[in-house]
Amino acid sequence: MIPIFSAYGPALECLSKPPARLFKCTLAIDKSSGFAHNKVMQTSKQPVAQLQWSHFRKQFETRADSKYRYNFTPFIPDKRWHKIAPTLERFRQSETGEGRIVKEMRKSKLPFLDEDYLASVKLFVQEEGRHARVLGGMLDACGYLRTPKHFGVEIFAGLRGLFGPTFKLTILLAAELNASVFYKLLTKNIQEHELHYSLCQIVEDEVKHIHFHSEFYRRLKRYSPIRFTFYMGLFRYLFAPLAFWGVWFSNLTSWRALPVTVGEARQLYRISKKSTLYSIMH
Repeated sequence: MIPIFSAYGPALECLSKPPARLFKCTLAIDKSSGFAHNKVMQTSKQPVAQLQWSHFRKQFETRADSKYRYNFTPFIPDKRWHKIAPTLERFRQSETGEGRIVKEMRKSKLPFLDEDYLASVKLFVQEEGRHARVLGGMLDACGYLRTPKHFGVEIFAGLRGLFGPTFKLTILLAAELNASVFYKLLTKNIQEHELHYSLCQIVEDEVKHIHFHSEFYRRLKRYSPIRFTFYMGLFRYLFAPLAFWGVWFSNLTSWRALPVTVGEARQLYRISKKSTLYSIMH
């Protein structure tokens, strides 16, 4: 089994009920069949313990030594791949351009941030760059040429720079949430061994990014409840759904080719979003 999803939050079976306990929901990929399934493990009633920034820094440093694959065996793309490749290119474009956030977070002077946090953010940006290289390798393998930045990617980049670093981080959290959703859908439907395994690695990283950013908001909630409520409102009701529908409609051709239904995508989005919110609030 390759574990590719681990997040605290309500499980599939309890979505219709108020969450009374904390669950650890693990989505795994069976190497032999590639079929995604959920394993739900009930854990403590206690809230999620605050993690030190050094914990995340060590995680990022450990993954920095991981052997990401950047070169793939060339193959002749079929009609399906001709429709999927543009989506991979847009995802590759969206994995870049976040380098300035380290300086911006340093200038914010929030009391609950330290050097370990800033180092973690820098490593997070580098990891996103590695994802872009992995996706670029996949596109090179099928002979897909690079294209100018998609207008959706440009809008996303422009929105991030409108206000302060917490505003940018809120947009990034929405982006990571939706990246985990759509990469999972790609992983489930792309079964070519080399590509499938590398997509699994990206999914695992994206979910860990959500955990990392969630810790920031847990601390912001204690430091400034009003600011926390404002930014969580933006995330929950504006940025997350806007990102979901933006990715869905701008890549309709790919989702039809895989095939992925809007119902399947929305279900996974709702589960991931509810899990993320639950982990932040508790």
